[in-house]
Amino acid sequence: MIAKISATENLGRALGYNFKKVEKGEANILLAAELYQSKEGRYTMEDVLADMQALILEKYRTKKTVFHCSLNPHPDEKLSDETLMQIAKEYMEALGYGNQPYIVFKHNDIAREHIHIVSLRVDYRGRKINDKFEKRQSKKITDALERKFGLIPSSKVTDKAMKEMPKIDTTQRNIKEQVSNVVRMVLKHYHFCSLGELNAILSAYNLTVEEVKTEFRGKKYDGLVYVPTDDKSYKISTSINASDIGRGVGYCCCTEKDAEIQARNQATATNPQEQGVTSYAHLSSNRERPAEQIGRTRLAGGNPKE
Repeated sequence: MIAKISATENLGRALGYNFKKVEKGEANILLAAELYQSKEGRYTMEDVLADMQALILEKYRTKKTVFHCSLNPHPDEKLSDETLMQIAKEYMEALGYGNQPYIVFKHNDIAREHIHIVSLRVDYRGRKINDKFEKRQSKKITDALERKFGLIPSSKVTDKAMKEMPKIDTTQRNIKEQVSNVVRMVLKHYHFCSLGELNAILSAYNLTVEEVKTEFRGKKYDGLVYVPTDDKSYKISTSINASDIGRGVGYCCCTEKDAEIQARNQATATNPQEQGVTSYAHLSSNRERPAEQIGRTRLAGGNPKE
């Protein structure tokens, strides 16, 4: 089971992302702790948002007060709602959020069912929940939960994802699901230093990414769209907005990863033992190396993306 944790300032966005899935029938609420429940036994976006916001003091040092994570079992796992709820409870308790208000959503918009948890990183006194070595601690917790519940180890999730991820097949109806699976796998397991290099990696799976710039109410926004292609990198299907796929695949996430890798490369550039090591060290052996494809990604009606 793989945990993905993020910290953000925007509580409404984190909740809205999940409640929007509920409205579409792509998710349901499994569990809520320390939150208002209506007489009908329902949790609404407005009530949950109001409950959590009431606990955030007007003046506090912590800027990113929102905790948002997803717990992702192996794709072959078929876990009951009761098991997922218990896993969520024990995970939050072990991570230090047992007394915090939180809500758990089960997503079924893709074949691999998973859960999202939204909570607060500050308690009712305005004190920040200890997040030192958070990701390291999270890994220890998920490893323990795998053993307790007899889950397929996360190491096998990684190996299977990289080795068995198929190319996009536009003859199938679930194109959005395919695109989501490919993009998330690539962003998790591959290194790239530009959108051009990301495009080169995606081309191995018959997919390309394009940057789009829009303006709304006087504000300019940068975004990404993903487009299925054929084996010659020509677009053969309609584009899919990154926002339609979900969190973690948009412009900010991709450019932040670019900056992170470039900073890492600059830090090691003066080390002779590290020079010459490409950023594609994690490519699986059964794929053509994207470095050989850079500059050859062709898009219909335009020049190759750099």
